[in-house]
Amino acid sequence: MREGAPQGRLLPIEGVRALAALSILVYHSGTRFWQGGFVGVEVFFALSGFLAARSCLNEIGLSGGFSWKNWCARRLLRLYPALALVVAASLAAAAFFGAETLRAQLLDSFCALFALTDVFRALEIPGPNWTAHVWFLALDLKYCLLLPPFLLALRKALPDSGKQAAAAAGIALCAWIWRAALSFAGVGPAYLNNAFGTRADAFLAGVVLALACSDGRWRARLEAALGSGTRAMSLALCALFAAGLFADVDSPHYIRWGGAAVEAAVFLLLAPIALGADNFWTRQLSRPAFVRAGGLSYGVYLWHYPVYVCMGELGFGGGRAIPVCLALSTAAALASWALVERRFLRIGGRFRAPSPRADARDEQDG
Repeated sequence: MREGAPQGRLLPIEGVRALAALSILVYHSGTRFWQGGFVGVEVFFALSGFLAARSCLNEIGLSGGFSWKNWCARRLLRLYPALALVVAASLAAAAFFGAETLRAQLLDSFCALFALTDVFRALEIPGPNWTAHVWFLALDLKYCLLLPPFLLALRKALPDSGKQAAAAAGIALCAWIWRAALSFAGVGPAYLNNAFGTRADAFLAGVVLALACSDGRWRARLEAALGSGTRAMSLALCALFAAGLFADVDSPHYIRWGGAAVEAAVFLLLAPIALGADNFWTRQLSRPAFVRAGGLSYGVYLWHYPVYVCMGELGFGGGRAIPVCLALSTAAALASWALVERRFLRIGGRFRAPSPRADARDEQDG
């Protein structure tokens, strides 16, 4: 990896996480003015791809090898304690609403814990409800577990990191073409928006960014093209906000073309941050409030949907539910982090390769 490339925690990423989580939370309230939950999901996929690839490349660069067993242990210890707590709370809440709700939630919990929610949604199998939103986590976990052998195979076939970035970009392009081709063939949005092969391009966009930043020539080109990054990030934020207001994620036009445009905007947003740029946006996103909110974004993401379902069962929904859901989800995320997640992260630290300025949250999925 290029010497001098920032390998510590990138604080603006926490701000991006916070905005992405808020986007999804507002969308799931059912309010009509914001349809941009998918924008937050695209951001989380790209962030996860970037941070996971960055961590892998750092370990490979330091040791010349990679422990897939330790990688899996770290991922599972980071993600599953909070998920298990949400599943247990959802089961308890479902029991409160009756035996029929509890029976449905048992299948929901099975899907959540065994990373099958994406499969059920893609195939339109009735099942996931209280934790239906963890389809993203199921897909992301699969991508992350396959990422190290993918990077090692790239490294073996193409020793030059610039060529590795180009190859990953080519594979991401193929994933987008495959999704568009299936759409033209009449495959429905449920499959195209949830299947393993049709959502890989967003994750791979983050992988491409990590590979590009690790190559001196690509990094220099990106720095020359983006400058301070202020204009690029401004354009990206405007594009993502407009997409959240007006795009329909289930429409053929979005699936074929709009999704790729959103991913390009996400890449443009993250690139200056990955390069360590110091500009207006990176400074705002690094403010303590954003950093704290970003650190809780994974927990808020996990808790917000079951909270909305409970509120809906009680007849309380719509835009007025947003602040209540945000407050309850944040409180639950804080409790989960303090009482459960921190302890498992300490255990996960035993499986971490030595790394300068390593930060556990650099491997957070969102």
